[in-house]
Amino acid sequence: MVANVNKATGINQILQRINLSETEIMVIGDSDNDLPMLNFAQHAVAMKNAPDYIKEIANAVTEYTCYEDGVYHYLKSKFNL
Repeated sequence: MVANVNKATGINQILQRINLSETEIMVIGDSDNDLPMLNFAQHAVAMKNAPDYIKEIANAVTEYTCYEDGVYHYLKSKFNL
C-alpha cells in the first residue's frame, strides 16, 4: 500500500467531493485494514467475525458474520429494507 493512503483517506476524498462529512456516513469492517476507516467515521459497525479489539471501537456489531451475509442483514434491519 502507498504510505498514508487507506480506506479512510479514500472515503474522506469522496466526502469532500460530495459535500458530506464523516458524521453523515456509516462504515462496516472486520479487519486491521479497516481500522483507520472505523476510527474515521462517526458510525462504525464491526462484523460479528471481527476480532474483539475491532468490535470494541465500533458503535455496533452485526448479528451475522461476513460469510452469513452480515452486511445485508444489518442494513436490512437498520433501514427496514
